[in-house]
Amino acid sequence: MREDEIIYIRVNPICDQSFGCQCGKLHIANCSNGLSVITVNWIRGNKKALATIIPTSYWNKLRNMLKFEQYDIQAAYKIPKREAGITYIVLRKIHYNVMRFNNAIEVDEAEGLCM
Repeated sequence: MREDEIIYIRVNPICDQSFGCQCGKLHIANCSNGLSVITVNWIRGNKKALATIIPTSYWNKLRNMLKFEQYDIQAAYKIPKREAGITYIVLRKIHYNVMRFNNAIEVDEAEGLCM
């Protein structure tokens, strides 16, 4: 996810209804395998954040943080840059290409993950 999308899901309210609701809030499905599917439905120009899948433990930690802002994300970006010389955008591109290797996922699916 892009940094503004992470902040968006961090602060946006969660809907009390089940999936299928047409409200502007987040819709969460906590799966038995330890993952949470979050329906975001946030579109800004040509950038889309329709849904994301995140380990439920990380999701709970993110939502329970007292403070989380742009500064925290920028600090996190410095770690792979310092340790491996790789920027966050390059990591996103590597992930995209790894997922596309030997058609692990289809092009449309990979594009959906990288939007």
